[in-house]
Order: sequence, then structure tokens, then C-alpha cells
Amino acid sequence: MVRFFGWVLLSTFIASCSAFYDKEKTNVNQIIKTQEIKKVSTTEILIFGEKLGLKYGNQVKELAVLFCNYDQAIDSISFSDLKIYYDTLASSFANKESKALFEAYQYSEENNILMSPSVQTLPDGNILYTFPIESNEGSFDENCEEKRPFGMLEIILARKLVVNSIEI
Repeated sequence: MVRFFGWVLLSTFIASCSAFYDKEKTNVNQIIKTQEIKKVSTTEILIFGEKLGLKYGNQVKELAVLFCNYDQAIDSISFSDLKIYYDTLASSFANKESKALFEAYQYSEENNILMSPSVQTLPDGNILYTFPIESNEGSFDENCEEKRPFGMLEIILARKLVVNSIEI
């Protein structure tokens, strides 16, 4: 008798598991379909990194005018996949690429050479977007007393953030 109930219980369990199998398989297949695999080139990553860098850079500039201060503007935008720094000294930047770019921008500033943003891939795979903040731009706004010294805005974008922003 105990054996009979054991077989009935085992049969019921197996039948109930197979009833959910198709439903679970369908759910898994739907999840797989939503996970897109994007195959992008380094060039595409740099192009979209430049677009994102420009977007965040413009936001920082607008907020800096509002706050009369870059530090407050940066604090209001930064999140985990995005790191933004502003400084007026080359030694303040953490990586050698940023220090070299700052020195190049500084040389251009001193010699009145036209400066433009820069985008490149860092050794860790992240994207570095930089642009100079020229000293001859004067104050932030008529309402701000603080003058803007020459500096550089550095935006480090996580590769994941850039790749996810690419529309296929």
C-alpha cells in the first residue's frame, strides 16, 4: 500500500513538473529575445562616446552657469557609469592621458591655438571625453562674481554606457 502511494505521489510530481516545462521554456525564450547582442566597432564606440560626452558636457556647462560653480554642476550629474572632473591643474587629473591633454590644451590656450574636444579609449576600456574651458570666456554669468580660469572638463564614460546608447 505504501509503495502504491509512493508511485502515485511520484507520478503526480513528474506530471506537474512537465506541465510547467513548456511555460517556463516560453518565458526563457522571451527573455533571450529581449537580450540584444550588439556587435559594434571601436569606431562606433568612439563616435557614440563623443556624442554622449558632448551631451553631458553641455549639461555641465549649463548647470555651471546656473550654480556659478563647476563642482556643484558636476555633483548634480555624476552617477556610477559616468565620472566627471573639472580642474585647472594638470597634476590633479588621475590618468596620464588626461594630464597630457590638459598640457596640450594649456599650450594651445597660451599660444591662441584653436582647441576642440578630444575622445579616446582608455587602457581599461572606458571612453575619455575632454574639452577645455577657456579663461577668456570671463565670468559664468552677469550674476556670478567668480571668474572662470583656464581648465579642462574630463568625462569618463563606462564602455557599457556607450554601447547601450548605440541604437541598432
